[in-house]
Amino acid sequence: MIKAYMDESGTHKGSPVVTVGAYVAHSATWRDWTKNWNRQKRPIKVFHATDCAALAGEFEGWSAPQRDEYVKNLLPVIGGGGLIGHAAGIRMDDFRSVASAYPELARVFSTPYTACFQWVIQEILTSLNRVGAQDRVAFFHEENDFQKDALDCFSYLRERYNSTGRVLSLTFGGKADYTPLQAADTLAYEANKRLRNVNSPDRRSWGAMNPNKDRRQLKYFDRESLTKFAEFLKRKTASEARLS
Repeated sequence: MIKAYMDESGTHKGSPVVTVGAYVAHSATWRDWTKNWNRQKRPIKVFHATDCAALAGEFEGWSAPQRDEYVKNLLPVIGGGGLIGHAAGIRMDDFRSVASAYPELARVFSTPYTACFQWVIQEILTSLNRVGAQDRVAFFHEENDFQKDALDCFSYLRERYNSTGRVLSLTFGGKADYTPLQAADTLAYEANKRLRNVNSPDRRSWGAMNPNKDRRQLKYFDRESLTKFAEFLKRKTASEARLS
């Protein structure tokens, strides 16, 4: 079985960027990774990237140098663990601008989160099809306020974007119950930071998670790409209306 662990970042009010990140690997790889991660993350019990950055939660009372040294030793567990990462992000001002001009976009993607969620699922399935893998894929997602949207989108993809008939499932849970969600949380957080200023140099943490630059994809939906997709939806809607 292949397992994909997913999380989102920036869905709170006022966030300029929304991202979804996922890490994919076979069950055996995840078992080894979890052992290494749990050993390296001590004394932290459940790693939250936002708490780490803000020195909150389990990181309360830590100094910034303590935190930085801890992260420097922890993140290579992700980068060297045999995981494949997929992430997608949208700037909120771009989405609002294009959606106001193209209602078709808002109808297909009720929220930027849904768009990112759908892209990540599609990219994972496409990459597996490309190498001929026919394993069952179990998706696990951090619990959030968008579970109904995610389930509706997942059902659509399972019916319309699963030509091989692959067995797919989606389960929601917490980081304490599903340790690999802590890796997904870190990817979603770092992808969000990366897309807030695409012209800035890479953060050291972003590089540590993919040292050879060959095990991660990041899709950025900017205003131009959103407009092109909205134009496609507009033409499709008009064509369907003529046929009906």
